[in-house]
Amino acid sequence: MSTIEKITPSDEELEICAYIQKIISANGTNDISWLRYKKNSSNYIDVSCLYTMFKFKVAKKGKYFIVEKKAVKGLDLATEKCTDSEGGNEYVRVFFEDPSELDVFAEYIVRSYKDCYKSMQSYLSNGDRARKPALECIEMLTIIEEDRVEELIQAGKERAQNNKAAELEKLKEAEQKQREKEEKKLAKELEKQKKAESSAPNGETKRAGRGIIQMNDESTIVNEFDTIAAAVR
Repeated sequence: MSTIEKITPSDEELEICAYIQKIISANGTNDISWLRYKKNSSNYIDVSCLYTMFKFKVAKKGKYFIVEKKAVKGLDLATEKCTDSEGGNEYVRVFFEDPSELDVFAEYIVRSYKDCYKSMQSYLSNGDRARKPALECIEMLTIIEEDRVEELIQAGKERAQNNKAAELEKLKEAEQKQREKEEKKLAKELEKQKKAESSAPNGETKRAGRGIIQMNDESTIVNEFDTIAAAVR
């Protein structure tokens, strides 16, 4: 795998990058010609304007955006502490499913971009001796052309919808397996009860084990009977 392939974001990561780019473009930031994206050695996506502004990660445990802790104050979001390499105690991981959920950080994203852009312009003011190495620095990084932004955003919406549908299907399958498990358990209890009743002397019923149980749709026991006849009644 070439160096460029290693640092190029995946399709899913580019969908998130495109949404971030839309946020920046839609908030009065006209020049995004230096906006770039790169997958670093730890598989985070660095969003940069010559200098890295912030980063996010698509991990097995979920997608998360790393922001300053103060930026999430008052927001009802799923968060997690950052590692030292992610910024330590001053930053948090904010989990999201759909890139559109990043709208709540629009102000933070735009402010970060403007601060970074200002620093970049200060560096480039040193003339060609600064501009040339700066261009070389971003040469291999990924740029998203404006005519691809909406296409990627739409793909991100569809991915989020498909992921949600898949999660619901997994939940239904898990519930079905639990019901089948409980039904098998009940069938065994009934079989034991039948054997106990058939072997009882003089027609007397004899309870074996737990008896017959009645459960609701949530598999919670709501009643218990000593015999099949009692259960039927």
